[in-house]
Amino acid sequence: MATAANGVSKRKQSRYSAKYRSEAFSLAERIGVAAAASELGLHATQIYQWRAKAAHEKFVGDRERQLREENARLKRQLAEKTEFAPARSLVGRPATGSMLISHAQRLAA
Repeated sequence: MATAANGVSKRKQSRYSAKYRSEAFSLAERIGVAAAASELGLHATQIYQWRAKAAHEKFVGDRERQLREENARLKRQLAEKTEFAPARSLVGRPATGSMLISHAQRLAA
């Protein structure tokens, strides 16, 4: 990382804008990577690196979207499960000894 005169490190600025890279990709698709690089005054490896980075960023973005959707689905399932859980536990719970005794006492009275 580059260091400024005051000793604080600063991030190196990108030399080419995203728009420029996008146009370089389009040109490379039309005439080929080597010809596009030559025409733009770049090394072909630069275009390949940009393309690989863009593909990686797209993959990461797609994966994040999939994870967000899955999290939302799981949260909905959990909410449904916890919403209906108390009703199920009351209905499906077996009678305890104290419940049987109190019921028997009511019948005797």
